[in-house]
Amino acid sequence: MSRKAIIILVVITAIFAIIAFVSVKTSPSIENAFITDSKKLSEKELSNDFSQNKDIVFTGDPSLNIYAVIFVKNITEKDQIKLKWIFEEGSSEKTIQEDLIKPENNGSGEIVVSLAKKDNGFENGNYKAVLSLNDSQNLTKIFTIK
Repeated sequence: MSRKAIIILVVITAIFAIIAFVSVKTSPSIENAFITDSKKLSEKELSNDFSQNKDIVFTGDPSLNIYAVIFVKNITEKDQIKLKWIFEEGSSEKTIQEDLIKPENNGSGEIVVSLAKKDNGFENGNYKAVLSLNDSQNLTKIFTIK
């Protein structure tokens, strides 16, 4: 082989290697999220307890704590997760809490965020938690307190 052919072959190989690396690199995502009264359950336990088709209903006990358990994949320190807790009053909505999460480390795992409550607990009614990743990927979880 001539020197010119070897150089062309090396350049083409390098281009294919760069393309393969860029296409294999995975982007950050919110894999799933659950609203629960326990922050210590695994994703499998949460999936069993809160299937996507089942309504999430909590009793308005003053000792109730509510958590959003967010499962993320390939998150970096540059990413931002926004969580907006909304109380639905008839046909209107009222934002009652907003959380901005900036990961300290890169990687995958779970993030737990709690909904702050007043002294006497949560108001009965319909709620939703709206998650977004870098202002684009949206995920909404609906729950009720009775």
